[in-house]
Amino acid sequence: MIRRFSDAFHGIARALGTNVTLRIHFSAALFVLLFGLLGRLETWAWVACFVCFAATLGAEMGNCALEQLANRVSSAWDNQIRDCKDMAAGSVLVTALCSVAVGLAIFLRRPVLARIWAALSAGPYGWVALAALLPLTVMFVAGRWMFRK
Repeated sequence: MIRRFSDAFHGIARALGTNVTLRIHFSAALFVLLFGLLGRLETWAWVACFVCFAATLGAEMGNCALEQLANRVSSAWDNQIRDCKDMAAGSVLVTALCSVAVGLAIFLRRPVLARIWAALSAGPYGWVALAALLPLTVMFVAGRWMFRK
C-alpha cells in the first residue's frame, strides 16, 4: 500500500517537473487557496474550490500522461494520435473554464472581495507579500526554481 502512494506521489512530482501547464494550474490553485483564506470563504465555497482543483489538476495530469504515452508509441505524425491528444487537451480546457466560472461566482461577491481587500490592506505587509509571490510563481511555472535539470 505504501508503495502505491509512493508511486502516486512520484507521478505527481514527475508531472509537475515536466509539464508547464500543470504548474500553471497548480499555481492558480495556490492563489485561490490564498485568496480563499483571506476572503474567509464559507464551507460550500471551499468544497467547490477543491472539487475544481481536483478536476482540473486531474484532467491535466491525465492529459500529460496520455501525451507522453502517445509520444512513446509513435514519434511519426499520426492523425489518430493527434486527435486523442486534442481531445485530452479539450477535456482540460473544459474543466479549467468551468473552474474559472466557479471561481468568479465565488470570489466576485462583494463580501468576499471586501474581506480580501481588508486583509491585504490591514498592515504594511499584505500587498508586499503578494507582490513577492508573483516572481516566485513565475520562477515555479518556468521550472527555474524547483525543477533543475
